[in-house]
Amino acid sequence: MDCKEITWILFCIIWIGCCFIPSSEAYDDNLFSDSLIIIDKTNDTIQGRMAAFGPRIGEEGFKGVVISMDKIDSSKSYSYGCKSIKETTVREFAKERLDVEIPEDGYIALVERGGGCSFSDKVRNMQRSGAKAVIVGNNHGDPHLITMYASGDTSDIYIPSVFILQYDMFVLRSEPFDVTVIESESDWAATDIFIMTTILPVVFIIGIFVIYKLRVEILESDMQNESNVSLGAASQEEVDALPIKIFDMKKKQENDPETCAVCIDDFTDGDKLRVLPCHHEYHVECIDLWLTTRKRFCPICKRSITGEDDADENTPLLARSSSNTYNTGEGQNSSDSDTDSQGDESHVIDIGLDEIDNSEDEEVREERENENHEDGPTSQEESLILPNDDFDDPSENEPLINLVTRS
Repeated sequence: MDCKEITWILFCIIWIGCCFIPSSEAYDDNLFSDSLIIIDKTNDTIQGRMAAFGPRIGEEGFKGVVISMDKIDSSKSYSYGCKSIKETTVREFAKERLDVEIPEDGYIALVERGGGCSFSDKVRNMQRSGAKAVIVGNNHGDPHLITMYASGDTSDIYIPSVFILQYDMFVLRSEPFDVTVIESESDWAATDIFIMTTILPVVFIIGIFVIYKLRVEILESDMQNESNVSLGAASQEEVDALPIKIFDMKKKQENDPETCAVCIDDFTDGDKLRVLPCHHEYHVECIDLWLTTRKRFCPICKRSITGEDDADENTPLLARSSSNTYNTGEGQNSSDSDTDSQGDESHVIDIGLDEIDNSEDEEVREERENENHEDGPTSQEESLILPNDDFDDPSENEPLINLVTRS
């Protein structure tokens, strides 16, 4: 998996995570309901939003029977809760028409949004009609829950109220359900939103930093490999191509090595040994480090693991230089011979090198003898003259270092 694939995967993960961050419009959606209305008969749950005025529902919640105001009187004013109804009228209607006995603590009034009155007016009217809570249903199919606000003083309102969607209002209108209203935590609390909007950018920055570090490490590794190759080291692929064997003392043959020449430790059963083409064996971790960072040849026999005899600092230069010298000499001799050949070929005499050396030695000896006879030897010089002229001085063949020491 290269850096491009990692980048795309991280980008997709962050993009999917961003899809779960709610927008400002989604804050008014059902995801942020703060109350639940549970129908006892069917155990269905309706999400709601509590009003900004009046008391809160509380942790324990409350129970009651839902009485829709449009059942009592078909006039829009009662359906919207813009007029109050006598409590006795509501109880008699529920008992006679709905066959429902309203408890002494009151009922839960269901009214519809709109009708020309405010939310606070609806709650006040239902409070005067003997309701202990009010459920306000939306008057159109907007899927968003809203928070009911009121202008002016609302300290006289002492019953809670909840806003629900239009579809849920139609469900509650179908019959007088016994319900339980409880307060619920938002599916997306403000703290969760803060965490999501704070952590995701941090994760994104960390991801970009990780990708950057990976790319830098890969580039440095490639540059290191290129540098090692240029210095004569082997690549990791070349080293991995070499065979590995497991050392077993029982299967060891007579000439098999028992010690790693790199770390100088004895092989033990189970050690992984890298076998080079020269059949020398080393610990895998020892020889791999040597081959990839130092040289690509065996530390013992200097044989290359790739089969290529590359010249290095241990490669002798004498053969190459001497061959060049000989070639130069031959070229010079050939040029001289070509020049001489232009003259009279009868004057060319083939004389061996040994004869030339012997002739030069004889001439030097004759000159010495003539000088000795003319000047006469001193006592000290006489002691140095050897009686035999044919005696070869051993110092001519003696190493130069010995001559310097003697002098």
